[in-house]
Amino acid sequence: HDKALKAAEAAVCVKQGAAEIDMVANTGMLHDGRIDLYHADIRAVRTAIGSDTILKVIIEAPLLSAEGIVGAATAAASAGAASRGGPRPRAPPPAAP
Repeated sequence: HDKALKAAEAAVCVKQGAAEIDMVANTGMLHDGRIDLYHADIRAVRTAIGSDTILKVIIEAPLLSAEGIVGAATAAASAGAASRGGPRPRAPPPAAP
């Protein structure tokens, strides 16, 4: 998928009520040494869905070295994906009367 198409699809999902988006990272970009494109791909989705929607990035770890996994996770987090510790806390719902 083109990053603009991924971003547009994710934005539609959010408009239809999705609270979180899961996306599969483009491992091919990492294998080609294009961490800049990998980061931009994730960032495009983050920008399209806004900061209130959780973004999870699926990394195809079996296809990467240990160093590659760390690099992929670091780039995903810096592009706006949820961290390993999970999304930032949200306010609890109001108590029932």
